[in-house]
Amino acid sequence: MTQQIRQGVLCKEWQRTPMQLLQEYCRSVKRQPAHYHNAHSDSEHTFRVRCVLSDAKSKDKDLIFCPTQSVDTTLDDAKHCAALLALLHLEPSRPHERKLPDPYREMWLVLQEEQKQPAFKPFKKSAAAAPDASSSSDGDAAHGKVVVLTSDRAFASKAEYTQSKRSRENRDRANIPVQVFMSQKARDLVESVLADVDNSLDPMGFQPMHIQAVVDRCPDLTDDTSVLDWLCLNVPEDELPKGFNPNGTQLEVVGYGVVAKAAKALETSAAYDPALHDAVIDQLTACGYSRGDCLRALELANAALPNAHILVVEHEIKLELSRQLRRALSVREPDSAGGRSVEELEEALDEELMVMESIYDDKCTKTVLSNLNDLASKLYGEPMMYELSSAVQGLVHQPKLAKPVELFREDPVATSAQQTRAKLPAYQERETIVSLLETNQVVLISGATGCGKTTQVPQFLLDHFIPKQQTCNIICTQPRRSGRVFPLRVFNKCICIRLAAIGVATRVAHERTESIGESVGYSIRMETRRSPETRLLFCTTGVLLRRLLQDPVLEGVSHIIVDEVHERNVDTDFLLSILR
Repeated sequence: MTQQIRQGVLCKEWQRTPMQLLQEYCRSVKRQPAHYHNAHSDSEHTFRVRCVLSDAKSKDKDLIFCPTQSVDTTLDDAKHCAALLALLHLEPSRPHERKLPDPYREMWLVLQEEQKQPAFKPFKKSAAAAPDASSSSDGDAAHGKVVVLTSDRAFASKAEYTQSKRSRENRDRANIPVQVFMSQKARDLVESVLADVDNSLDPMGFQPMHIQAVVDRCPDLTDDTSVLDWLCLNVPEDELPKGFNPNGTQLEVVGYGVVAKAAKALETSAAYDPALHDAVIDQLTACGYSRGDCLRALELANAALPNAHILVVEHEIKLELSRQLRRALSVREPDSAGGRSVEELEEALDEELMVMESIYDDKCTKTVLSNLNDLASKLYGEPMMYELSSAVQGLVHQPKLAKPVELFREDPVATSAQQTRAKLPAYQERETIVSLLETNQVVLISGATGCGKTTQVPQFLLDHFIPKQQTCNIICTQPRRSGRVFPLRVFNKCICIRLAAIGVATRVAHERTESIGESVGYSIRMETRRSPETRLLFCTTGVLLRRLLQDPVLEGVSHIIVDEVHERNVDTDFLLSILR
C-alpha cells in the first residue's frame, strides 16, 4: 500500500492526520474551520501552537486548545498536537485511533485512558504527566515513551468558565457556612470524634484520600452511619472496599460496619452456632421475629439451661419470645381455665352458641364451636381473625353430602352441559393439555377469549385424576376485577354472572350439575363456600397469598392454576415469584 506525506506526517492512503480529522468534524457540524496561531514556547528551537475554533454568534464561545508541552520537531507537529486536544474535547469517545498514523495514534489512546481515570484520583501536575520542555518528541520516541498532552487551561472557552463560576456561586449561596462558637473543651471533643472516624474507616478498607475527603468536606458528620452513607454515595463503585456491594442483589441488603460489628458481638454473647441454631432462627424470623430478638432469647436460654439439647433450647427460645411479646403487648399470662370452674366454662359455651345461632340460625352447632376453638388454639399468638371468619363461613355453609362426589349425574341437564363443553375450542385440546400437565411441572396455556381456558382446564384435571383415584386438589386464582360476564341459561332464564371467583365457580358447578360447595367451591375475602369434599377451589390471588403465610408448602394441593396471568398486577407477579 502506497504511503505519502500529508501535512508533515507519513501516512498511508486510508489514514488521516489530526488536522484533517478536525477539519472533517467542522464540516460535518457546519462550523467554521480551525485557525492555528503560534504560542509562546520555552526556547527558540521549540514550537507551541494554539488551535482556535471560532463561534459564528458569540466570541465568548470560541474554543481554544493549546498543549502545555512544546515540540522541537516541526511546526506541523505542534499543530497536530493542538488538533488532538480539540478532538478530545469535541469527540472524546470516537475511535480515531483507527485512522490516525503513528505517533498520534498512541497519543490519542493515552489521552482517552487519562480521561477515563476516576474523579478521586490524586491531582497530577502537568510536569509529571508530560515530558520537560527540554526533552523533544524525538527523544521520547527513542526511549519508547509516548507524550501525554495536557491543556494549558481548565476551560476551553470563556462561556464554559462563566457557566462553571455561576454554578459554583449558586452552590456556595445554597450552602452558606455557619460560624460556630465553641469552647476549647468542645473543640477538643470534635477533633477527637473526627480522629475516631479516621481510625474506624481505615480498617474497613477505605483509601486514605477518601477518608481525608470526608474530614475536609463534611466536618459536621460525627456518627459512623452518616459517614458511611456519604462515602457510599460519593466514592466510585470500583473503589469501594470489598465488604460493600454497590450493585446489590435481589431481595438482599448488605450490612457492614457498625451494624455488622454489633450483630457479631450479639452472636458471640449468645454462643451462636450456625450448624445448630440456623434452622431454629430461620424458622422464627420467617414468623416475623427479628434476628436480634432471637439471638437475645438464645442467650437467655443458654444461660438458664447450659449444655441442653437443641430441642430443649428451641422450646426455651420460643417460650422466651412469647413472654417478651406478651409483655410488649401488655397481655396477661394464660392459664389453664382462666380461673373458672367447669360449670362456668359450660355456661360460657352455651352463651357463645346462642350468639352464633342468632347469626347463622340453626346451622351453628357445638361441633362448629369446637372446631373453631381448636383452630384458635393453633393460631394462638398469630393473626387469626381472617382465618376464623373464613372457617365459620366454611363450617356453617358446609353442604351435607350423602354420597361421594360424582363427575356427572345421568340426567338431561348433565347431558346438555356435556354437549356445551364439547363445543368449546379448549375441549378439542383436552388430551394434549392433560398429557402436558402429567409430564411437566409448569405449563403455560394461551388461547383466545371465550375458548374455555378458565372453565375447562380445571375440569380436565378433575375428569382425569378422580376416576383413577389419584390425588387431585386444585386451586385456581382469579383477578379481582370483573369486567366481562358469562350468560348462563337455567330453566329458560338468562342469568349474567361476572367473571370473578364466584362467577367462575358458579359456572363450573352448573356445568357439573351440582351446587356450590360440593366438588367446586370458592373463597374470597370474608366469604367462603367449600366443604371437605371440595376438589376445585376458585379464589382471589390475595386469598392464596394469605394461605401461603400459614402454609408455605400448600400441603394437600396438587395443582395451582393462575388465571389471567397476562394482566400483570402486583399480586399476580408476587405470587408467581413465590411459586417459582
